[in-house]
Amino acid sequence: MKKLLVSSLVAIAFLSGCASSNTASQTPSATKEMQTVEFRGTGDYKDYKATLTSNNLFETASFKDSMGNKFDMKRAPAASGIRMISDNGVDIHFKKGEGVLGFGHGQMSLVYEDK
Repeated sequence: MKKLLVSSLVAIAFLSGCASSNTASQTPSATKEMQTVEFRGTGDYKDYKATLTSNNLFETASFKDSMGNKFDMKRAPAASGIRMISDNGVDIHFKKGEGVLGFGHGQMSLVYEDK
């Protein structure tokens, strides 16, 4: 009876030790990694550059461009790809190396390197 009790306690200690070490090694530090998409304009807007940076898989993002504009953006529904909008009426929709940027008064075609 003593051997059964001792072996049960050893097994419980071993299993609880394994469980605590697994949860400690699974910290969500990988989800805090920054994702950055660098866009460049096409056609008449070849000198235009913009950067969209997020640390939460593009649920929210920071948009900065070569004209000095900065916008906080949040994800919006899209049939495909990722669509981000700001409270100022700016939106960007991108997928597979191409994007469309809207400033509320027109649109601009953009491209980026699809990695």
